[in-house]
Amino acid sequence: GFFEIPLLDGGKTKNFNPDFLVWVGKSKLVAIDTKGSHLLTDDAGRKLFFIKSSKGAEVLIRFVSDGYYTDFKEMKSSKGYTVWLVKNGKITPIPVNTIEEAVKVCIRD
Repeated sequence: GFFEIPLLDGGKTKNFNPDFLVWVGKSKLVAIDTKGSHLLTDDAGRKLFFIKSSKGAEVLIRFVSDGYYTDFKEMKSSKGYTVWLVKNGKITPIPVNTIEEAVKVCIRD
């Protein structure tokens, strides 16, 4: 409950509370949420979005799930992780081998 992002749709929850917050310098805040594969399709459309900052810190939202995905349809491998982010207006999966790589992907632009 430390950090809440109000959700505007009529889903089951009214707010998004990310698992982790990471400050990158003074100008970027990354909200990272871990997701099981059973929650990806429901939560990604509601909680993974682009927030335009008018002033202050830029807020980026990232999901991290177990396994390699190239889309929402199916896990390609149970090894590794996938970072989900919004790129050019589309939800984009980025598969990585380790959790350390996942963190690096989460905090880069």
